[in-house]
Amino acid sequence: MSTPGTPKKTLSEDVFGATLWNTLLLPLRIGVSLLTSVVYYGALARAHIGLLFFLQNLANTLGTYVDLGIERTVPRFLPEVAEREGQGGVRRVLRLVLRTRVLVLLPVVAALLVSATPLATHLAARQRVQGEAAAQRALAPAVSRAEASLLREQARADRDLADLLERRGAFLLLAVALLVVIGAFHDVLMQVLAAFFRRREWNAITLAGNLLQPLLVTTFVLAGLGVPGVLVGLVLAPFVCLVLAGRAGRRTVRGLPTGGGGAAAEPADFRGHFARFAGFTWLIALTTWLYDLPFLVLYAAQSLPLDQVALLGFAYKYAKDFVIYAFWPLVGLVQPVLARIRARDSEAALRDAYASLVRIAWLVLMPAGAGLMVLSPRLIAALYPRYAEGSALATLFVAFVFAEALLHVAPLVMMTAERYRAVLLSRLFGLLSIPALALLLPRYGLAGAAVAVGVVRLLPALFATHHVSRRMGLPLPLRFGGRVLLACAAFAVPLFLLLGPGPGAAFDPQKPAQVAGLLPLFGLALAGAGVFVLTLRLTGGLEPEDRRRLLALKLPLRGVLDRLL
Repeated sequence: MSTPGTPKKTLSEDVFGATLWNTLLLPLRIGVSLLTSVVYYGALARAHIGLLFFLQNLANTLGTYVDLGIERTVPRFLPEVAEREGQGGVRRVLRLVLRTRVLVLLPVVAALLVSATPLATHLAARQRVQGEAAAQRALAPAVSRAEASLLREQARADRDLADLLERRGAFLLLAVALLVVIGAFHDVLMQVLAAFFRRREWNAITLAGNLLQPLLVTTFVLAGLGVPGVLVGLVLAPFVCLVLAGRAGRRTVRGLPTGGGGAAAEPADFRGHFARFAGFTWLIALTTWLYDLPFLVLYAAQSLPLDQVALLGFAYKYAKDFVIYAFWPLVGLVQPVLARIRARDSEAALRDAYASLVRIAWLVLMPAGAGLMVLSPRLIAALYPRYAEGSALATLFVAFVFAEALLHVAPLVMMTAERYRAVLLSRLFGLLSIPALALLLPRYGLAGAAVAVGVVRLLPALFATHHVSRRMGLPLPLRFGGRVLLACAAFAVPLFLLLGPGPGAAFDPQKPAQVAGLLPLFGLALAGAGVFVLTLRLTGGLEPEDRRRLLALKLPLRGVLDRLL
């Protein structure tokens, strides 16, 4: 809360300030994630990775269905409730949300536990059939000695996985149930922090989870615990974060004023308003699920071997992880910012915030996506040699995922403005993923699956961007986007011509000296970033208001930053 006599920050200054806190520890997170993923993908067989993709995305799917749209609705309404009713109103809303979560979770978890043994038995039988088929192919006269060796290794991995499913299937599905329960409550508590811009606590807890989970998983993998060890690590880390989020959320609510500035809303009116927004938010989540990683993995697992599921899941996750790294400065910020604008009912503030958010997104995502598309073949071959054959697939996913992220703000504007009819129309595009996958996956394989979900992923964002531009008077900052695009071309095209399409040498995590072999790649990336900044500056740089707001923050080396911008 601001003290009397203290100038109130503008909304855009709030955005830039929170963005700074979001960015401070990002390099640490990326470094830990990359190093631990090298061990994870290198130490486990691809079939085992495929099973883990299946189990994790089963948990994610169930989490999406039991969410009921509540997670993203909390930051939309809590700021309004706090201003109107104060601490008591916020507590009332949170009790309602948590009770709803419990009522929905109980039957889902019970059904999952009852079906654990039959599901594990079904998966084990499929894996045995695939292992026997691989062993038979290895005996064929036309198969080369090297290929026969790979087929025998695959057959052994399939048999080991089938044994694991038969022995530990109930434990594996119990871990899935725990992931669903912990995630359901963790998400609500984290949204409480995001709603009130508690960026330090939000970032600390998120960073703790992002560091603790890969470290635990890597430790258990190196200890030889395999798939069960990975699942234990996946459960322990979010449980620790749940405890931390509970304590931080309690402090946040206690720090709110006891009284609000307006009359309390009628319970029936509020619940109806909340339920409508949550329903449409849930619709967005369900239709997003139709072209996101969980649905793709579960769909592909019905017809593909688990090692191919692993390749598909790796490529999609690779793209999604990097877009999260790039978009990290704005994670958890857009929805609360738009909610505050909604409370102010200011068209000028909406135009200002929309343009600022889009410019920030483009400034970060365009160069990150362009550089990643050029570097991915060599980066994947160097760090993940078992998945080198999927480098083109990963590059394809990068193109679609980053393109959709560039248009990420417009759908949130539509939801916050409660343009429910337009939201419904945009989300119907998600249904196209089912026929698209049914048509393209059998005919074109994994690349067909990537195109199917990638195109469908773009369509709702394109529709939303068109709607907010034509119907709400919120055009895209195309002139600024052109400058950023030109600066991207200035470094990406020469970098591609210099590197070519060939992969680099594989990196052995057991030989740290080989890290030096990756330094030229990172050096080229840094040089490309320098060319991008220089070209952007020569073509006009940031908008004057964005530059003014950024330099108004208490940043180190502001003089150097001023000259760069």
